[in-house]
Amino acid sequence: MDNQQKNIVIAGAGFGGIKCALRLHKLLKRNDALNKYKIILIDKNRDHIFTPNLYETASIVTKDCCNAALMNASIVIDTKDIINGKKIEFINDHIMEINAETKNIKTAGAQLNYEYLVLALGSETNYFNIPGAREYGFPLKT
Repeated sequence: MDNQQKNIVIAGAGFGGIKCALRLHKLLKRNDALNKYKIILIDKNRDHIFTPNLYETASIVTKDCCNAALMNASIVIDTKDIINGKKIEFINDHIMEINAETKNIKTAGAQLNYEYLVLALGSETNYFNIPGAREYGFPLKT
């Protein structure tokens, strides 16, 4: 029997990717399988942006009403802080290529093999077919 850990790679550390990594960790821990699998979370951004709080920053009228550092801390969260204490490896890198046939991911700095791959690469802003919204609106996510 193969005793080598199998990689579970999660591409994207937004809401979906982080939730997936945390739930996988909990499930594997509960089933005493953390030694069989390695959870790897990859994202091009080091920080997780908590988009539900972005409106607070956008709606502040003056700088005097609140501390900018506190506002920033409620929106920008270091991904490593979220997974701290968990057996989840975070790789801050750009994914350059995914080869499903060879089960290999190439990033700007490394190559990884995987047994399982979760694609959680984000979403796009929905403009709901409102004329001019795409051309003149300012989306809150990339």
